[in-house]
Amino acid sequence: MFTTCIFCLGDLGRNEEVEHFATGSRLAFDGDKGRLWVVCRRCQRWNLTPLDERWEAIEECERRFRDTRLRLSTEHIGLARLPGGLELIRVGRPQRPEFAAWRYGDQFGRRRRNNIIKAGLGLGALGAVVAGGAAVGASVGGFSWMLWQFGEQVVKGSPDKVLAKIPVEGRSTVKVK
Repeated sequence: MFTTCIFCLGDLGRNEEVEHFATGSRLAFDGDKGRLWVVCRRCQRWNLTPLDERWEAIEECERRFRDTRLRLSTEHIGLARLPGGLELIRVGRPQRPEFAAWRYGDQFGRRRRNNIIKAGLGLGALGAVVAGGAAVGASVGGFSWMLWQFGEQVVKGSPDKVLAKIPVEGRSTVKVK
């Protein structure tokens, strides 16, 4: 098993996380194609591991990657940091939940934001209708009272208007309203 980078001859480090492959503190793997790399911390180059040491380590890396709650994924790359400090880079087709989140996550967020905006606008419009209805109701009520009083005066006349003055004995006149 190698312990130095084949490009810069720097130390690749060790890990306690993957039992079948203790070399490297950053491992990249592609389970579909059966590839395992140790990423050099010094030059950032990927060192392909020997074929006979890969399979158990790849399966263990895949299992540890899936069990990790904190991970970041794009269309073809997934990153996870294990509690012991080992960094895993998953290459290839994403897992189903990661694929769904990557592909549809922005659409779900956009739909949620639009629904919140629509609900806010709807509540604002409803409040305006209620307030406007109250204002219109008060004004219509006041206007209808004024029309009623005007109609009463037209039909019945004014209650203070003197209609006739009748002379009475012993008094000067009596006003009839």
